[in-house]
Amino acid sequence: MGYIETWGEVMQSPSDFYRDMPKTGGYIDPLTFAAISFIIYAFLAALLTVLFGPGMYMGWM
Repeated sequence: MGYIETWGEVMQSPSDFYRDMPKTGGYIDPLTFAAISFIIYAFLAALLTVLFGPGMYMGWM
């Protein structure tokens, strides 16, 4: 399953996703998912900060 499909499942029904998640297989796939999510978050946060200033993103307005 790709990143987009996994993200969609996590957003739509997180309890079902985590309940059905395999208990074996190591940490590589979950860490990869977390790293990709963090990179996307960091990019969007930086973009919003550049476009609107730190006040909008940090909740100072």
